[in-house]
Amino acid sequence: MQEIQDLIDKNNAFEEACLYFETDAKGIILYANKKFCDLCGYDAHELVGNKPSLFKSGQTSSDEYALFWQTINAGLQWQWEICNRTKSGDLFWVTEIIIPIVDTQNGHIKKFLSVVTNIAKRKKAEKEKEKSDSLLRHTQRQESIGQLTSGIAHDFNNILTPIQGFARLAIKYQENNQPDQVIACLERVEKASKRAIDLVEKLLIYSRKDTVKPEHPISPANVINEVTSMGSMLRAGISSTIDIQFVNELPQTAPLILIDESELHQILTNLVINARDAIEASSQQENKHQITIRAFVNPFSTDFPCKCNICGEPLKHTCVTISVSDTGVGMTSEQIARIFEPFYTSKEAGKGTGLGLPIISSILHNNYAHLTISSTLNVGSIFYLHFPAIFAAQQTPKASVNRMITQQAAFNICIVDDDVLTCDLFREKFLALGYEIKVFNDSLVANTYFGEHLNSYDAVIIDIAMPKLSGLELANTLLTKCPDIPIIFLTGYSKDNISDLHLPSGNTFLFRKPYATATEIHCQLVEFFSHKNAINKKD
Repeated sequence: MQEIQDLIDKNNAFEEACLYFETDAKGIILYANKKFCDLCGYDAHELVGNKPSLFKSGQTSSDEYALFWQTINAGLQWQWEICNRTKSGDLFWVTEIIIPIVDTQNGHIKKFLSVVTNIAKRKKAEKEKEKSDSLLRHTQRQESIGQLTSGIAHDFNNILTPIQGFARLAIKYQENNQPDQVIACLERVEKASKRAIDLVEKLLIYSRKDTVKPEHPISPANVINEVTSMGSMLRAGISSTIDIQFVNELPQTAPLILIDESELHQILTNLVINARDAIEASSQQENKHQITIRAFVNPFSTDFPCKCNICGEPLKHTCVTISVSDTGVGMTSEQIARIFEPFYTSKEAGKGTGLGLPIISSILHNNYAHLTISSTLNVGSIFYLHFPAIFAAQQTPKASVNRMITQQAAFNICIVDDDVLTCDLFREKFLALGYEIKVFNDSLVANTYFGEHLNSYDAVIIDIAMPKLSGLELANTLLTKCPDIPIIFLTGYSKDNISDLHLPSGNTFLFRKPYATATEIHCQLVEFFSHKNAINKKD
């Protein structure tokens, strides 16, 4: 009798403490206890006879379900975190352990026991942390921009000086009928303008708010080169006694790494700024100091620490390592142990928020990368970023497509852009290609005009951001009147913001300012109409 009572007591305790349900070998629910019913919103009689697919939220892939059934049908336990749906349609997250109950006589599975843990609070905390981390990253990016402000102003002034100067000289040479000198001046203006484009692109990278998961591996050499090109921006805020070197020691066939380029930019800029501050805090100010960024393939010899300073995980495999070293004040082992704590900083008041290194830690570990540190007081520090090496097969570049830009295809197009100079530029370019051009600087006026004349044009070029009526709104109106007309969108948005724009469906194409050229747009139109004509002939 005591054994039976013990079993009853254990069962009652299990009922009180756990959320669970049972199914037969085919997955038909046989029993669900009250705590589980309270969670999913169904009564027990509504669940019995049904399958757990009743809770499906659509957030678990069919492949994962297939692996789940394969595992438990083999008599093995299965554990996962899964998002389910209640009777009322609300989502709820649980950890679920599925235990096969095997018949001891024949070895067949009799039923499955599913023990469930409600993890809604943890998921909510994770979501809040993710949101907080995103805000911290954005704050740190803004701090990085603030640190580089003087360098940015310095670079822009250096860019504007030749643009303004050579433009004035070109006018003077034109007045004196010296065409060769005019051309030489305009070539210099174009060269300076490209520098301005590159600088704006870098600022857009740093101003982006959201963390973006990398879509594909990248070459670290490309980022090192980008950081190298930012040398003057960094230099403007750094003493002339500090020498900055960028050393790329990667072989030509170096492996790739998985990280978003803008995140790597952010990490390197922050580490260089930290290196500058460490040097400025050094008592050896009269000496020449050095900041060095290196990139190399690291097989993890004894030259480097073998464990990540952040998570303690051993580093066993070949990595692509990027290091940032300085000849600054250095750190004690106690400081190294704390520098990744949020808001901890060894800098004097006003010199730092203590957010930079914790954010670097978060970015690296989100990309399966690690960090090690070597530092000696009054000698300097080296931060090593270790990215798992991705050995991709050498890809043959796709054969370039001959767009037949010499083909004499003069189109009748309309340009709508509130910027007069942009319209003037494209008008001249397209006229040189033999186009018929109509220009509007007011989107409302253009909309009224198109009401009667839209069928007279082969294509419309529209700026996305315009007052009164946006380019997207204008395009939607035009496509209701003429669904087949190709629409070329121009935008000054960064490529990171473009993904937020929902272009209307139809024959729409997107080109970015200031990179878009009349020739590229011409090629797009030639390709579009060639394809359209081929389809018409086939029909």
